[in-house]
Amino acid sequence: MDFQHDIMKLVAPFMRFYHRLDVKGAENIPPHGTGFIIAANHTNWFGWDAMLISSALPDRDIAWISWSYEDEMPLWDGMVKAMGGILYNGKREFPYEEISARLRAGDVIGIFPEGNNNTVRDWYRLRKFLPGCAKISALSGAPVIPTAVAGIEEASPIFKAKEHEKEPISDIIAFPIPLPTKATVHFGAPILPSPDTNPGDKARLYSEAEKIQLEVLSLLKRYRPNARADR
Repeated sequence: MDFQHDIMKLVAPFMRFYHRLDVKGAENIPPHGTGFIIAANHTNWFGWDAMLISSALPDRDIAWISWSYEDEMPLWDGMVKAMGGILYNGKREFPYEEISARLRAGDVIGIFPEGNNNTVRDWYRLRKFLPGCAKISALSGAPVIPTAVAGIEEASPIFKAKEHEKEPISDIIAFPIPLPTKATVHFGAPILPSPDTNPGDKARLYSEAEKIQLEVLSLLKRYRPNARADR
């Protein structure tokens, strides 16, 4: 992912200046060569939160899992591919094996388990985490790093949001240019997959995903005390 690495050399200093980026919990990041999953709250619809997290780890290339808009937004899909991301839109099976293999090879995977954003009426509401993050961890043996992002919901307020990823991108109305709010990225302690978790047990996976959600909430409340989580 040389292209991503080169782009982040330019983006990271800008993020640190423009958003006065404050990084907490860097000691929780596994060493190079160890694959892990970043599971974060989703705070922006056009990837600003992903770029902020990547800026917090400028020496690591993160392969972000992103929804594909294909014909609706081909430039988006092209950008995600160029940055080494993984596209998915429900038209084929989720690439669990591909992602697990990359993790076992030492790659870093980024995911927003909520799969959606908040409007100004419900800032820092953590939607129920989908079980994919727990399943990826169970299949690969890779730890999950719960990650809280504070500051970006205020930077780019969303006034109307999609309720489901399959809805058209036109169903989002947001402030077009991120404002220079102060932002914090806090990496929590690694969460290892339970050895007895069956990747086919959906109920158990939802339970494991909820543990990750609550860890993200605990981190987020340090900066946004009114943050809350759907159960």
